[in-house]
Amino acid sequence: DPIDGIPVVIPLLRKRYDILGILTSNSKSNVKAFLRQHELDCFDFISTVPKLSGKAKSLKAIMRTFTLEPKELIYVGDESRDMKAAAKACVHGAAVLWGFNSAKALKYYAPRWLLKEPQELLSLSMDAKPETAVAEPAL
Repeated sequence: DPIDGIPVVIPLLRKRYDILGILTSNSKSNVKAFLRQHELDCFDFISTVPKLSGKAKSLKAIMRTFTLEPKELIYVGDESRDMKAAAKACVHGAAVLWGFNSAKALKYYAPRWLLKEPQELLSLSMDAKPETAVAEPAL
């Protein structure tokens, strides 16, 4: 099942952002099946990485594909390696506490935000300083 709150938040994010995608080490078929089953199939792309360390390279490829600058991308992740990839690709990282790693592990790579609940995803803004975001600033 999806994390509590995610089925409400995803459609709202879809309305808010021009491009909404998934970057995962899970298989594309698993992700698509999960999204269809929970009626959350509203993403522009699903990008998969076969190895655990290729997410920064994939973030850069996504930026090239969609003609985005690093400052135009927010990478949401639940693992320290997600935040490491965000830092390496020079994009904004939003670390979520409802996943795999602890706050301490997630903060190590200095994400811009540390989110406690899915609803806080709606407060993310590239223009807002971390101190003014509703989400707890991680820096």
